[in-house]
Amino acid sequence: MKYSIKILIFFLSIFSVNAQISKPAPIEFGKVEITDLQQKIYAKDSSAEAVVLCDYAKTIFLAEDGISKETERIMRIKILKKSGYEFAKIAIPYSSVKGDNDKTELIKNLEAVTYNLVDGRVETYSLDKKDIFDEKYDANTRVIKFAFPQVKEGSVLEYHYRVVSPLWYSLPTWYFQREIPTQWSEIRYSIPQYLNFKITLQSYIPLKINENASYKTRFWKSTQEEFSADYRYAVEDAPALKDESFVTTLRDYTANIDFELASFTNPNTLQETKYSITYADLAKTLSEADYFGNQIGKFDEAKKLAPLLETQATTAQPDYKVAYDYLRNYMTWNGENSIYVQENLGKTYTKRTGNSTEINLMLVRLLRELGYDANPLILSTRTHGKISEEIALMDRFNYTIAHIQEDGKDILLDATSTFIPAGVLPVRCLNGKGFLVNKKNPRIVTLPNTERYSQTTVLDVELDTEGSLKGSVKVAGSGYAGISLREKLIKDGKEKFIEDFKKKRITWKDTKIELENFDGTNSPTVNCETIITEAVSIAGDRMYLNPMLGSGESKNIFPKNNRYYPVDMTYLQTDTFIAKYKIPNGYVIEELPKSGKIAMPENRGSFVYVVAKNEDGTLGISSKIVFNKSIFPAEDYEILSQFFDQIVQKHAEQVVLKKL
Repeated sequence: MKYSIKILIFFLSIFSVNAQISKPAPIEFGKVEITDLQQKIYAKDSSAEAVVLCDYAKTIFLAEDGISKETERIMRIKILKKSGYEFAKIAIPYSSVKGDNDKTELIKNLEAVTYNLVDGRVETYSLDKKDIFDEKYDANTRVIKFAFPQVKEGSVLEYHYRVVSPLWYSLPTWYFQREIPTQWSEIRYSIPQYLNFKITLQSYIPLKINENASYKTRFWKSTQEEFSADYRYAVEDAPALKDESFVTTLRDYTANIDFELASFTNPNTLQETKYSITYADLAKTLSEADYFGNQIGKFDEAKKLAPLLETQATTAQPDYKVAYDYLRNYMTWNGENSIYVQENLGKTYTKRTGNSTEINLMLVRLLRELGYDANPLILSTRTHGKISEEIALMDRFNYTIAHIQEDGKDILLDATSTFIPAGVLPVRCLNGKGFLVNKKNPRIVTLPNTERYSQTTVLDVELDTEGSLKGSVKVAGSGYAGISLREKLIKDGKEKFIEDFKKKRITWKDTKIELENFDGTNSPTVNCETIITEAVSIAGDRMYLNPMLGSGESKNIFPKNNRYYPVDMTYLQTDTFIAKYKIPNGYVIEELPKSGKIAMPENRGSFVYVVAKNEDGTLGISSKIVFNKSIFPAEDYEILSQFFDQIVQKHAEQVVLKKL
């Protein structure tokens, strides 16, 4: 089964049908079926450790002293294995802003019951109120936490509660999926005609139910009847979210339905207030916000810096690169991802530390002082999820970089990292697309991903008759591999860096290491002089040498199974291994692996393996793996798996040496 994410956008609207969706709820609290208790496995996924039998909620809107909403939710879970006990721990977040009743929700009527089948009879265990904990999560959110009592394999767990909320303008995202399979997931809404919501459905799973109907009611305290509408959405047999390798975040692939208030019509004046914003609206809002665009003008230090930096510019190092280099070396990123400026940029500059937005808004101002049409570009980091190109939602963004154009080409700059050259983004930012915050020309921008992760290993060693190798090994990194090496050295220090390098190579003895180009612009290189023991196996008069010496691929990183999500390898990749072996006196080469070349369709990747007897009697081996794409659709997974299978097989082949 392959994931094919479908994103649908539609509006809740009122139909002229005078009817309600009056079908009974799919679940009733306290009415657990005996068949659910008898269930041993989940037939559609025998590996499941637990399964959500039903997750149901209904939201209605109320008009008393103002508008509010009320949601009732019931969830029933079946525990199938001991490893599923963690799903007996529940957390219910809710809004709670100290001193602001208009933003504080109430959790009411919380009940939780464990059902066990013991000797053919049903035993129930209710949650004690003293075992319910109400904890602060952050400044605006609290969490109700509890654990079901008397849980064991075969238990059915059930809980329900009501949320009374003044946040009538906000409907939370409804997730049809989670880490375990969900047999039935349903959400219903009853919404008055004055509220118009825009809905985004993201799902590869077809909706089992998609219904709506309108009816007349008295929403406000008056004799006048208005239209309200019922909406019902349900998914059946949603598979568990699989935590697969080469995935940014599962949030990008979770079946869900999302809501945004598009407009509200005042029932007294019939005046419409629009809330839904376009990307043009978002650009204007951010450009004029005190927490964002207005801060650019407050970074007055840029006026003094620009003339000084301009004098340092050369043809090879234009002034935008000089400005970028200055700021990335002067400022220190505090590790925070945010699109909000926390304090005046002048103060942040004095402190020499700030979040991504603060540092890069400084860069925008500095570039403007140098004459560039520089603007902020906001994006979402890889772990935060991809943005929607159709809907402008501010909370989808959590990072800011700087943007300029040279000869019609987008140049993106992020001054949060000391080791990343101009025009290259940190790995955390490689997430598809961003949005250019420019009031005159706001637009979605494709984030460049052409820089490679390139690693090269070069060996020049001599094999002795005892089966040990002695000689030199060089490990060099360029592109993202070089950035990674430099960042590790700074983070760990030289001593720990070398210690960790040696720990990964336990058969290396008496290793002397020198670090080269770590403070330069060329590829940083780890130079080693070493003795590699246990390099070969000896049987009688023959030696068996794996020429990849542990640098080869020993297992398929794309195992043969169903792939649900696209394969995101982060960046383009090149892995090169070159070795020259001097054969010990008294031995001859009896058997060699064959050279080979494998190419993926449409030049998406290649593997070249060359084995050669050199004129000086040495043996030459080279292996080069190249990926020319960083993202592969799920449909290509079989191609990737077969491609890597052949690499693993070739890297496992041995050289056989025979004693004369």
